[in-house]
Amino acid sequence: IEVEPCSEPTSAAALSALTSLVCDGARVSAERRPSMFVVRSPHVVNVVADAVNALRALGIEIRSLAIRENTLEDAFIALTGRSLASEDPETVPQER
Repeated sequence: IEVEPCSEPTSAAALSALTSLVCDGARVSAERRPSMFVVRSPHVVNVVADAVNALRALGIEIRSLAIRENTLEDAFIALTGRSLASEDPETVPQER
């Protein structure tokens, strides 16, 4: 889920509230990006209402919310902890 609040998402309490959510027995993961919170769960549709309610309980107004399927880059980030875009061309082995 990509949740864009009406103001800059800087609240540590909001991130804490989102990461404390549980869906189907598994803890939800969340991260703060420059203009949004990204919430991940194996069954993300089941956590939408809880995520919205957690943010509203903190007085955070939501501008937009989008549900999207994971991409190959999402899988790469989950496995490696870093983005494909963060690759330094100098350190990436070149094909010969």
